[in-house]
Amino acid sequence: MRRKLTVIAVSLLFCARVHPGGREDGWFPVSRELVDDSTQVLKDEESRSTISAWIWGVCGTTLATYAIVAFSGGRGSTSGLKYFAALGAIGALGSAGNDIVRRREMNRLRTLIVQDVGATEPNPAVSPATVQAVGGEFRKMHGALIKAAAGSIRAGCVVPVLLSGMAVFGFAMGNPAGADLAGISASAALGIGAPSMLYYLNIKRDLDRMDALMKDWNQTFRDIKKEGVTQ
Repeated sequence: MRRKLTVIAVSLLFCARVHPGGREDGWFPVSRELVDDSTQVLKDEESRSTISAWIWGVCGTTLATYAIVAFSGGRGSTSGLKYFAALGAIGALGSAGNDIVRRREMNRLRTLIVQDVGATEPNPAVSPATVQAVGGEFRKMHGALIKAAAGSIRAGCVVPVLLSGMAVFGFAMGNPAGADLAGISASAALGIGAPSMLYYLNIKRDLDRMDALMKDWNQTFRDIKKEGVTQ
């Protein structure tokens, strides 16, 4: 009798641990492709943050060194640039600190995925906490890319069109002032439009990748709210 009760208890415990859809302990199964894409995006963002932190750090250190020397009575002590150098050093070092924090956050999120998948092999799955943390960061990244792409399109198309209209108006004036206006407007249109479109083309590659990743992510965890987890 005791043996039967033990078997029943183990069976009930097993059933309680298994959720609809084959999820155990509330974890969500994921495809290997989604795991690889997610970790690669986080790794790339971590690399960007590292490079950015180094650039801002070098700039901030250089400006801080100049400001310290100038305020100490050395070279540049009579120049007003020492004040701008001090402000620039604060801003640059602050930006470097933000990038370092972001690099650590990307590494933490990537580690969460790797640990979850490693703990659930050979059937990879991720915990609800990982889905919340990583999914929230992916949505922020996706939204930022959409805004950046829209801004670069406006700067690369709308502004040059307006400046081109001013250039046409300047040519139509038929006097030296109009020619100057046309030349300045045309130069500004080219100077703003070309870099903005190049920036958009660079962003679009990342945006296309994030679009595909978010589509796969949302399809994989589309019923996560039904499991009592809020995305």
